[in-house]
Amino acid sequence: MDDTILTLLQTNIGNVQEKIRNHQVQLKQREYFLLVAGETGSGKSSLVNLILGEELLPYSVLSTTSTICELKYGTKRQIVAHFKDKDPETGLVTKIFSLEENPGETSEQRYLQQISPFVHVKSDREKGSIYKKLNYFGLTNFWR
Repeated sequence: MDDTILTLLQTNIGNVQEKIRNHQVQLKQREYFLLVAGETGSGKSSLVNLILGEELLPYSVLSTTSTICELKYGTKRQIVAHFKDKDPETGLVTKIFSLEENPGETSEQRYLQQISPFVHVKSDREKGSIYKKLNYFGLTNFWR
């Protein structure tokens, strides 16, 4: 690279070689973040379900999801609940819930039923959810 161009780049951007190395490392990462945000009842959960190709998040015409959900690949299906304060039962700030397979139901039905209590606020909507966020670990190949 021409010394004049390199000097100009370093003046305006900083250490170019270091920035290139950092970007190369970022490109090799296998974890990417996608934020889905919008008005209440606008179809955010439906959109995520459509992208993933399976119905993981509960949805309805009315407001449904009231907790931040992070979807991640895992070796088994489970939810890690992060409490705003502490778990009322254990006093811990997180709790792991395994998602069970129930024979006679489709995979979508059984997981939606188990996830629903974590993301729905059925009473005292002003108070909101007791969870700060949920990490949902699933086996979908899309998440790899």
